[in-house]
Amino acid sequence: MPPRPTQRPQDGGYLVLKKGRCKGTGEPFVNVYFTHVQKGARTPGYAKARIAQVTGKRLRVHPLTTIQVHANYLQPRYGTLRTVELVADPKFPFRLPTNTNAFNSLWESAKPEGMGGFFEFGLAFLNEYATLPLVFGGMGVHTLPHVRGGR
Repeated sequence: MPPRPTQRPQDGGYLVLKKGRCKGTGEPFVNVYFTHVQKGARTPGYAKARIAQVTGKRLRVHPLTTIQVHANYLQPRYGTLRTVELVADPKFPFRLPTNTNAFNSLWESAKPEGMGGFFEFGLAFLNEYATLPLVFGGMGVHTLPHVRGGR
């Protein structure tokens, strides 16, 4: 019997980081992708989806459905709400991650209250906050901003 959609597969997934520069400003960024495909098995077009983008000024998180047997696998988890955007304090910009451990550390230190800490769960809201994105999404909100306080 296949696992229920609420259960995690044994292979929790992987992050893939890709560096780039914003076309208009030249600001460097790192796109963070989620996939279940192991590094040695990745072929062109393998299944992946962007789960985050980091710049010095912003950390944009795209909550995804990361359960492979779910009909909306690698799709936005909350309907029209596609992005939770964390804005860095200008005095303390975000450091661009160079590997998955650096991204996990950044997310753990920056995530707003009510969001989970594990990419394997799609960087989603905790159960007790799960109605918030549904309410905002039902109102047609696409991006939920969160300004990060000083240290």
